[in-house]
Amino acid sequence: MCASYKKRDNGFSDRGIGQKSDHKSIAAIRETLFDRTFFFYNLLFFFVFSHIAFFYLYPLFLEAEGASKTKIGIVMGLFPAGTVLSRPLMGWLVEKFGEKKVLIGGVLIICVAGFLYMVATRINLFLYLVRISHGIGFSAFIASSFTGISWRIPASRRGEAFGFVGAVILFAIATMPLMGEYFIRWIGFSLLFKVEGTFALCGFVLSCFFMPGEVVIDQSVSRNNFKSVLKKKSFLAVLVITVFFVQGQATVLNFIALMAELLKVSSGRFLGIAATIAIFCRLFVARTIDKYDKKKFTIFSFIIFALGLALVPGIKGAFTFIGCTLLYGAGMGLLYPLLNVLAVEQATQEEIPALMTVFTGVFDAGFISGSMLSGWLADQFSLPWIFYFGATVAATGALLTWFFPLTGPPEGSEL
Repeated sequence: MCASYKKRDNGFSDRGIGQKSDHKSIAAIRETLFDRTFFFYNLLFFFVFSHIAFFYLYPLFLEAEGASKTKIGIVMGLFPAGTVLSRPLMGWLVEKFGEKKVLIGGVLIICVAGFLYMVATRINLFLYLVRISHGIGFSAFIASSFTGISWRIPASRRGEAFGFVGAVILFAIATMPLMGEYFIRWIGFSLLFKVEGTFALCGFVLSCFFMPGEVVIDQSVSRNNFKSVLKKKSFLAVLVITVFFVQGQATVLNFIALMAELLKVSSGRFLGIAATIAIFCRLFVARTIDKYDKKKFTIFSFIIFALGLALVPGIKGAFTFIGCTLLYGAGMGLLYPLLNVLAVEQATQEEIPALMTVFTGVFDAGFISGSMLSGWLADQFSLPWIFYFGATVAATGALLTWFFPLTGPPEGSEL
């Protein structure tokens, strides 16, 4: 059964300028993965996530300002809090006004907030507002971009597509924190804030001038899809295991810089090597996601992810460093596309905006709980302890995946 869609006529199309928008053209764009539209989204993801990756070093700035581990966790958690609180609104905005307006507006907010960090140098109300606004802009960007790209991914190549997107995102994570460390040593945090703002500006310019024509749900088939997706037990199961993945991921991304200082290793090098391994997994191993049992694949990925987290506090030499980054990077690299594919497979095409709104909202909620809980636990116990906690959470995710019902694509989900 084929979903009913239309494309906004704004002078562009997904196949080129001037092509008319009709049902056949929408079906045609979903037959090809590596086209102009897919290239645009991946370049945009690189700019925006490069900007975000610099903030993995932000706890160092907060610590230099005298913040406790608990306060660092709170400040870091305000960004995902802004995304979660605004996420339900973003799904409605995408359906009401289209993905293009929401995406451009979101990247604009990200850009403005990025440059405001140059003046938000004190831990006060102004910084809190910048962090929340930053998160709201990111929420708009994620809701619109992931909805748009999900519409355009051929169902038979979703694992490969999300693997490629994830590889681009991880390339930013692999390079920017290490680059940021050199910026901080060279001039200081002021240069770091200028560079991250510039990357956001590049993303804004790209989205303004090069975004292809958008695909929106035909109003004649629009319905309350939030209720329908939340009634799916298999989708709720995906949401639960996603939280367990993000909990462990938040521990690493928010506190690896501080843990690396304690261990006297480079956090940029750790993230760089782990992300490089994850990129390899997403580009080459993720292709097999579409061919094999996704549930067993997810369990295996959770296990090696948990082992990687558990080894972080024990890094003492090159052998343990490589072993830790190998396991953590591979687990991170595989779980991201797996969870995305498992989520999208629970929806029909009409339900994708609502489903991606809920899924990415839960993803961000995991970062809130992960940031704040890890910060509190670090103050109560120690930094190494929170990595053992994260490993336990990830192992629990593997166990839940084994027992939870996870179904394939619903009938009528194909274009």
